[in-house]
Amino acid sequence: MWTQLQTVLAGCAVAKVGTQLSYVNSVKKRKEYKACYTEELRIIQKESENMDWIRDLWDLLTSAIMLEPGDLIEFQRMGYQHWGIYVGKGYVVHFTFPELDEGLTNMLNGEFFKAKVQKERLRNVARVSSYAVNNQLDKKHPPLPLPHVVKRAEHLVGKNIDYNLVMSNCEHFATMIRYGIAESQQAIYFEVDEGFVKQIKKWLAEINE
Repeated sequence: MWTQLQTVLAGCAVAKVGTQLSYVNSVKKRKEYKACYTEELRIIQKESENMDWIRDLWDLLTSAIMLEPGDLIEFQRMGYQHWGIYVGKGYVVHFTFPELDEGLTNMLNGEFFKAKVQKERLRNVARVSSYAVNNQLDKKHPPLPLPHVVKRAEHLVGKNIDYNLVMSNCEHFATMIRYGIAESQQAIYFEVDEGFVKQIKKWLAEINE
């Protein structure tokens, strides 16, 4: 098994180093890296599916090749997209989304309620859904330096913030962290809750962000 891992790592390391300059913003290159290792690692993971350390290694390999700390991650859920910020080592920081029926009820009643910023393993957030890097707003809003994005996300872990499906949701949170601007393509016809933005800015001011 270690021979398999070494072969996969060696081949993909060459691919990554050889194209490092164009890697970050190239969806095409990300797909090339994925093609390089995905099938081989799936076989290895399947052979050792009851070993947690192998799943952890899988996470690290996947994230090291496909993701960069500070990337926005879009998770495909049924009927909507959930968003988070990748912070490295297989972890993502995200503003937790409530159960859909509860969220809809509160939205229809014009009510806000508290949701929490959490740091979790990427695989646990994804569950059975697919996900992808989506930094599409980079062309519209220059992203903050990536180490700052990670620092901002980490600082807010554990914070409870007012949540609303269309005025202060998980995508608003993710874009606020990466760009300093809260924007949701899923709720473009609704104004962002200014209290949500002010609260995040207040907490970020604690670390001079």
